Amino acid sequence: MKLRLFVLFFLAACCLPAFAQDKIKIDPKLQAKYLIPETSNLYIGAPESIVKTAAAGKKNNVGHYFKKFTKGNVKEITYQMTSEGSLYEFIIEYNPDFDLYSMMAKKYGEPNDNEGWKFELADGLVLKIWQFRNKLCIIDNSQF
Repeated sequence: MKLRLFVLFFLAACCLPAFAQDKIKIDPKLQAKYLIPETSNLYIGAPESIVKTAAAGKKNNVGHYFKKFTKGNVKEITYQMTSEGSLYEFIIEYNPDFDLYSMMAKKYGEPNDNEGWKFELADGLVLKIWQFRNKLCIIDNSQF
């Protein structure tokens, strides 16, 4: 009986690492150079409570937090959350007459991932960045 319990315990202990998820510890400072000033102090992985405050609690018709801007080139930022309650994507809408691609090329350099950019940060987070019409999309690549 003791041997059977020992074997079961041993097998369970051996199998546990296989089921453990590799969680990265996100360092917001590493994302700063890839974000724009209008994202304020938010970052990929930010908890919903911080995002809700930044968006003044406003949600759009599909349940995403958003913030509108009346000055500058940014019209609106939509913040998409994971089901666990952390920010995984910024969708930053610019005014139609703004040359978004030129700004992105200046900020990120030449595209390194088809028509967009992919950056692996020192904390293990991979940011994927691209343009969709007049929108700058910045996402946690693991959600893509």
